[in-house]
This record gives sequence, C-alpha cells and structure tokens, in this order.
Amino acid sequence: MKDCNQKKLQEEIGDLLHAVFSLCIFCQFEAEETLLNSINKFERRFNMIKSLAKENGLNTLHGHSFDELMILWHQAKQRTDP
Repeated sequence: MKDCNQKKLQEEIGDLLHAVFSLCIFCQFEAEETLLNSINKFERRFNMIKSLAKENGLNTLHGHSFDELMILWHQAKQRTDP
C-alpha cells in the first residue's frame, strides 16, 4: 500500500512542477534560469545552515528535530537574503 501512496504523491509533485513551469512561461521567465536561481539560493542558505550549526557546536544536522532545523533555516535566511 505504501508504494501506491508514494506513486500518487510522486504524480502530484509532477503536476506541481508542471504548474510551476507553466507559471514561468506565463510570466515570461526563462524556466531554466529560474530553476538555476532557485538552486543557487537554496545552496547559499544550506551552506549558511552548516556554518550556523558549527557556530552552535553541532557536528551534524542528523538527529535534530524539525523545529531545531527550521530555526537554523530562518537564521540562514536572515543572513543570506538581501
């Protein structure tokens, strides 16, 4: 049963990606450029999360709660966004 749910979820994510691609076209954005900008932004934030974790004496992000990771994410967002 789990595989069936995962397949349906994967299909829904595919629909979401299609909708995002269509929105790019509608807004007259280059979809590839938009995706690359998004990847670069995520990478900057994730690298900042790793730096913040080290500043807080954390050697790994594994084993930490979602809430703890979200705190780091928001801190990283504040430091990396203009």
